[in-house]
Amino acid sequence: MKSKWWLAIALMAASSGLGFAAQGPMETGGRTVSSRDAATAAKVVSVDAEHKTVRLAHEPVKALGWSAMTMDFKVADGALLNGLKAGDAVMFELGKAADGVWQITRITRQEAKPAAP
Repeated sequence: MKSKWWLAIALMAASSGLGFAAQGPMETGGRTVSSRDAATAAKVVSVDAEHKTVRLAHEPVKALGWSAMTMDFKVADGALLNGLKAGDAVMFELGKAADGVWQITRITRQEAKPAAP
């Protein structure tokens, strides 16, 4: 049930375009995807500002063929990590760095969903 809630948020945010800047298309595995397509919801597991990385437990990234998993990501700009902490619900976008590695180009905290009655 919890993962369906995250997926619903990801789909609503991606389809509305709110909070996510469009970047140019990227080539991946013979497919072209935009950073907006390579966006999903996640929960912050840990933040390492010194190394400009964040560990996220993220929902599937369908445009890239990734299943839901927990992984570390570099961020394009260390300032993206300002204010993030373990437990935060976020939406994030991925883009390819010059070395070809996927990195976070945008990340925004989401309001916590109130507990069900």
